[in-house]
Amino acid sequence: MKSIKYRVLVIAGSDSGGGAGIQADIKTINALGGYPMTAITSLTAQNTRKIYRMTAVPHKMVASQMISAFEDVGVDVIKIGMLGNRQNISAIVKVLKKKKFNGKIVIDPILKSTTGVRLISKDAISSLKKKLFPLASVVTPNVFEAEELSGVSISDSKSIKKAAHKILDLGPESVLITGYAARKGHLSDILVGRNGERVTEYKKIRFSGAHGTGCTLSSAIAVGLAKHMTIPRAYKSGFSFVQSSIKKAHFSKGKHAYLTQR
Repeated sequence: MKSIKYRVLVIAGSDSGGGAGIQADIKTINALGGYPMTAITSLTAQNTRKIYRMTAVPHKMVASQMISAFEDVGVDVIKIGMLGNRQNISAIVKVLKKKKFNGKIVIDPILKSTTGVRLISKDAISSLKKKLFPLASVVTPNVFEAEELSGVSISDSKSIKKAAHKILDLGPESVLITGYAARKGHLSDILVGRNGERVTEYKKIRFSGAHGTGCTLSSAIAVGLAKHMTIPRAYKSGFSFVQSSIKKAHFSKGKHAYLTQR
């Protein structure tokens, strides 16, 4: 009997439209040869146009989902997305300590939806930074999220590096800020590691209206880490996967793109 390889536990919210959240995570991990498990933190009724309704999953249920994954299949890497509230954060940290988890953790700090709806309470942001960021291998905010997490207004390459280092000071091993408009017609992702002042910039083509790119990228990075890639190598692999998914994307009635994760 073959053992299960590349086991990724995703702790995130459910997107009923299937384009982002836990649904995008599962599709991405499967496509890259990983084994996805889930602990759902929130249920949403949404599509690319708007979020109609959102309900938090009780924190004890979040913890139970995590424990069930640890005690049967086992976990190599954890990807954390939408958390919702500080009770969920405390429950997650408690399970990680109880299980003495020392594997890689990817945190995609979901603060707002692409339609502008806040997806985490204000008090939970403080808990996220104090309790989870120090456990993270890599934190993957977009520019808006990086500004809120760091308190730095991002307007140029100097300020985005400053924001990355401010987040790095909160304890993660590395920080990847995505979607910076480096120059007209292009976006950049900036990866800052804890080993010295190493900064890596990757240019990518602009693509407006994509839904679920952040979830897809962070889950792809998680699979790469499960395959024992370094963080920069896992990012490069994930970046290529996202670009391929964008090229094959399908458009909704709302004229937003649903990525094709395969």
